[in-house]
Amino acid sequence: MRIIQKMSGMNGKLSRSNTMLLNALLRQPTLSLWHRTRSMVICDQPLMTLKAAVNAVIQGRLVIGEIPDTFTLYRALKYSMEKRKRCFHNMEVCDTES
Repeated sequence: MRIIQKMSGMNGKLSRSNTMLLNALLRQPTLSLWHRTRSMVICDQPLMTLKAAVNAVIQGRLVIGEIPDTFTLYRALKYSMEKRKRCFHNMEVCDTES
């Protein structure tokens, strides 16, 4: 999916394996894939994991053993991208030289 290509982890773009895991999760969410990807960093500024993004879009917490559906996962990815854009847009440049 194109949206996954725009995600950024701690070291820039997501690794190939993380990209493949997210694609598989979006195609068919399973509990095992959710457990493997929920702590993945999908946004570097501000630092955000997939689970944090999902919790933000559902405005609550997932029950243990529950997995988000494909639409919720997509919304979470989109939310993290928008949060990153706002973070960079609102950054103030300050000059510390005198």
